Amino acid sequence: MLPISKAFFYTATLSLILAPTTHIRAAAELTDENQESVSAADRADSDQQVLLAYYRNDLITAVSQNDPQTIYALLSDAQIAGANPAWIIDSIITEEGDPLLHVAARHQNGFAIQALLDYKANPNIAKPNVPYEGKVALHGAAKRGTDAVRLLLRAQASTDIAMKPSLLTPLHVAVIEDKREAVALLLKCYANPNARDHSEETSLHKAARNFEPYLVQALLNNGASFHARNKDGKLPEELANARVRKAIEDFEASGAHQAPVNMEAPHYSFYEYNGI
Repeated sequence: MLPISKAFFYTATLSLILAPTTHIRAAAELTDENQESVSAADRADSDQQVLLAYYRNDLITAVSQNDPQTIYALLSDAQIAGANPAWIIDSIITEEGDPLLHVAARHQNGFAIQALLDYKANPNIAKPNVPYEGKVALHGAAKRGTDAVRLLLRAQASTDIAMKPSLLTPLHVAVIEDKREAVALLLKCYANPNARDHSEETSLHKAARNFEPYLVQALLNNGASFHARNKDGKLPEELANARVRKAIEDFEASGAHQAPVNMEAPHYSFYEYNGI
């Protein structure tokens, strides 16, 4: 059920919430005549913080339930009340430490993702807390499947952000989880197949270790180096079974690795042209 318009009640609610703040300011001015008056910018920031608290729980619930109708209604109300919807979205952090877009991506809630992106959510907003500092929504999407990956890529999410301390990129994650369509989408958007994690392993190392010839071939076709060594000095083929080793050896023998690979960052028209 859609919530009653919060913008309708906002003025009265804001006055009640801000009343204690008003009394505190008045008392401070009585005890210190030299105190400067609160600027318009400070008051606006205070209003934004109140609105953030006012809409937080309802937005978290709507995103978790993949309810775009409620998301649109809440953000529209917030905008009418004077809030910046994009700031509201990016400022909400769940008790688990996740930004709203991460919640939607992790659960593959495509309708919620699109609603947040329509209100200009930052597609590269990072998880702020350890142990997953730097983790972006695309990491969670790559672990689960394809639809969320596609939506985030269309919003021009960066493909090569590495989360700490593992330094895994979304491509690493998709390869580890054997999400073939997600791997294909990331590679189509020029994700770097030679990015290294904390063990100095590339995505090709991960695919070889998991005995995934399909992913090995896809990575090789998109510029992955079979000469890269990990922290232990191992080549990808040294981590693989016979079938994967043969795929790498055949690719090397074919000379295909000598062909240039286009690593230029794609523009928006690229996503439409390639059906992403």
